[in-house]
Amino acid sequence: MSVADSSFDTWLDGYVEGVPNRKVSIYTEGALCALMLDIHILDYSNGNYSLRDLMKKLYDEYAIKGKSITEEVYIHELIQYGGGDILQIVESYIYGTKDFRNALDTSLSIVGLS
Repeated sequence: MSVADSSFDTWLDGYVEGVPNRKVSIYTEGALCALMLDIHILDYSNGNYSLRDLMKKLYDEYAIKGKSITEEVYIHELIQYGGGDILQIVESYIYGTKDFRNALDTSLSIVGLS
């Protein structure tokens, strides 16, 4: 199950023990996916922007004004900050179910970690 689907299911039925391996940890895997997005944005922008900058923009332009945000708006802004290649992270590891360990290792190597 994808991180996105598991997040939705958790919202519906909480943390009830269910079918083994049906849900992923939305907090652990979600945080690691966010880390990959952050590193991608940092790399793409040569350190000028981060995921925090994107989230602050969304907060300033939507939350403060009481406006809701759609997934389409979020994806559009991700592309603005991280280029079209950032969609691979979203499609493969947030909406998809691909194992992200190799992608995470690659992301960490960009910032000098292994």
